[in-house]
Amino acid sequence: MTLTVVIANVLVMGLMIASGVGAMAPTAQSLLGWGANFGPYTLGGQWWRLVTACFVHAGLIHLAFNMYVLWDLGRLTERVYGALGFSLVYLVAGIGGSLASVSINPVGVSVGASGAVFGVAGAFLAFLVRNRGRIDPHVSAHLRRSLVTFVLINLALGFTLPGIDMAAHVGGLVMGFLTGLLATPTVTREGPQRAYWAYPVVAAVGAAMCGIAWLGVPLMR
Repeated sequence: MTLTVVIANVLVMGLMIASGVGAMAPTAQSLLGWGANFGPYTLGGQWWRLVTACFVHAGLIHLAFNMYVLWDLGRLTERVYGALGFSLVYLVAGIGGSLASVSINPVGVSVGASGAVFGVAGAFLAFLVRNRGRIDPHVSAHLRRSLVTFVLINLALGFTLPGIDMAAHVGGLVMGFLTGLLATPTVTREGPQRAYWAYPVVAAVGAAMCGIAWLGVPLMR
């Protein structure tokens, strides 16, 4: 599933370039045409932009960075949660990041998979936290340090560099961690015992956030 998500993001970028969108610095208007997150549209009935914005990128460099991190971290997280669990975490974290972004900066045009990628990191961190007594302490400590370092470095860069949507990063991280806590597998000698019962709950959380966006304009009034 990680490979499928990477291919989907690359395919969307390829279609955008083929349609005439700038490969390195697409305009805000062109991004909007491909499903970017934008308050007046997203909160005006086009709630689906919470999802589509996670597959649209502001140029090849933006795409390459997000896909590199997703490929590196996503395969490990998918091994833990399985294809279905990984897919739900990725989408719900992405939706959470998009909703946070449009709530904090409703007039900004936001795109990218970074909120969902941060959610994947949050979900894996939740797995380590919930299973800290069941995994080899040295392995668990190493993975936890690596994840925390990744998160802190990227958050620091986001707060210091212009043009980075920190609301989406933080929103995706928090949502990924919370959904990860809910759906995290339990490590046993037979392997990860996945909490399939939690998957409908996670899906319902994602649907609820889309509903909040759909009701966005009445709530803003």
